[in-house]
Amino acid sequence: MSAWGARELNQSDYKFDVVINWLNHISRQDCYETLVAQRSSKRQVGNEWLFDLPKRLWKFLVESIYLTEKNWADCSNIDLQNLATVLTASTFFCKW
Repeated sequence: MSAWGARELNQSDYKFDVVINWLNHISRQDCYETLVAQRSSKRQVGNEWLFDLPKRLWKFLVESIYLTEKNWADCSNIDLQNLATVLTASTFFCKW
């Protein structure tokens, strides 16, 4: 396996995207539905972390899409879709 992986890395010039689902087994749609249910809360998104994620990871992900100081009740559908995407498909570029 490592020989095949080494060939793939070499072909990509050791540059590639890593996609992480921080919620492991939860789909984007299920995540989005959970986030929509939070809309009744007047608390700030950055202060009310969900899905048993570590607090610092939650804050990092929420900050990455500028929702830290926004209240759940003020989040648009697009805000919640973006958050669901970040939680289930964070993409990072890697270069070795």
